[in-house]
Amino acid sequence: MMEYDALDQLIKLEDWTGQTFIHRNRNGKPESVEYPNGDKVQYRWNERGACTGLTYPDGSEIRYSYDMAGNLSKLQMGDEAIRYGYDTNGRLREKLYPHHYKTEYSYNALGVLEQLQHKKDDNIVTGLRYTYDALGRIKQLEKTGLPENQSNLYQYCYDARGSITDVLCNEKRVEHYEYDAFGNRTCSVNSFGTAQYHYNNLDQLIYMEDSDGKHDFRYDAAGNMLGEFINGKEHTRFSYDAAGLLRQAITEQGSSDYICNSFGYRVSEHTRFVDGRESSQQFQYDYTKNYNNALTAVESGCSHNYIWDNMLVAQKTDKSIFIMHDEKMSPLFEFDRDHCYEGGLYDTFGNTLRQGQQGVQFGFCGYRKDRLTGLEHVGIREYSAKAGRFFE
Repeated sequence: MMEYDALDQLIKLEDWTGQTFIHRNRNGKPESVEYPNGDKVQYRWNERGACTGLTYPDGSEIRYSYDMAGNLSKLQMGDEAIRYGYDTNGRLREKLYPHHYKTEYSYNALGVLEQLQHKKDDNIVTGLRYTYDALGRIKQLEKTGLPENQSNLYQYCYDARGSITDVLCNEKRVEHYEYDAFGNRTCSVNSFGTAQYHYNNLDQLIYMEDSDGKHDFRYDAAGNMLGEFINGKEHTRFSYDAAGLLRQAITEQGSSDYICNSFGYRVSEHTRFVDGRESSQQFQYDYTKNYNNALTAVESGCSHNYIWDNMLVAQKTDKSIFIMHDEKMSPLFEFDRDHCYEGGLYDTFGNTLRQGQQGVQFGFCGYRKDRLTGLEHVGIREYSAKAGRFFE
C-alpha cells in the first residue's frame, strides 16, 4: 500500500517488510526517511534543491558544498573531505582526496574524457588514456601504474553492429567474441578458454559449453532462470517472489534467502553455507535517487556506510576507505590513511582476472558480488560475467 500527500508525492509505503515513512519539507524534498526496522536517514537541502547534508542511521553525517555555478565543490565526512575543481566549461577537472591522493581529468575537443590519472603526492598510481573512433567508441586504452608500474596498451575492435569482437593487449589478442544475427554472443575466447553459447527463439541462453563442461539453463514461463545444470548435475537453483524478484538461491555451497521491498530493492540477504557458517546482511537505500543509491549495509552489528558523489567514493565503518574508479565505475584501487590496496581486474564482460585486496563489496561496473552464487547484483537483476548477460 502506498500513501501520497496533496501534491501526489509518496509519503508512506507499507508492504511485507513493514512501513516506510517519507517526511517532506514544504518544497517536497524528503527531510527524513524512516525504514521498517526503525532506522532513520535525514536530509538537508539548499534553495536550489541540491542536497547539502545527509545523516546516516548510525548518526554519522556527511555535508555537500557547492560553488556559484551549482557544481559540487566539497564533500565533508567527519574530519576528512574531498574537494572538487572544474574547468572553464564546467567539466570536472580534479578531485582532491585526503592523505595526498587526487584524480585529474582531461577531455578531448569534443568534450569526451581523454585522460584519467589517479595520483599520490603527484606520482601516478594509475593512469588511463582513451582514444575513440568516429562513432565515439573506445578504440584504444593506454593503462599505466598498478600493478608494479606496468604499462599496457589495449585496442578494441567492433563489428558492424557495434558489438565488441576483439581486445588486444600490447598487440596480442587476449579476447575474441562472435555473435548471431540477433546480437547474442555465440563464442568467447579469453584467458579462461573457449566457450560456445546457444539460445532459444526467445533469445534466452539455454546451453553453454566451456572449460567446466556443458551448462544447461532452465526458465519458468515468465522468463526467470530456474536453474543451471553442469554436465547433467544441478549446480544452482533459483526461486522468485510474486514480483519476479530473486527470493532464494541454492548451490552445492549452501543457500541464500533474499527479501526485496515493493520498490524492488534487496533489503535483506541471509546465507547458510554447508560448512556451518552463516552471514546475514541488511541494506538501506537512498530513495531520493533512482540508481547508485546503496546507503548502508549492516552485518554482524557493523554498519558500512556508502558515500557518493556521482559514484561511490568511500565506504565508512570505523575508518574510511576511499575508492578510485575507471570509466565504468569498476574500482581500480582503494586506500585508507595507512595503506593502498589494488582493486579487482576484469575483462570486457566482467570476468575476474585478479581479485581485489580490500573488502569493499562493489566490483565490476559497481555491481555487488553475491557471496554464494558468484552473480553480480545490480538494481533488481543479476548479472553473469561468464554468460555475459543479465538474468531476471
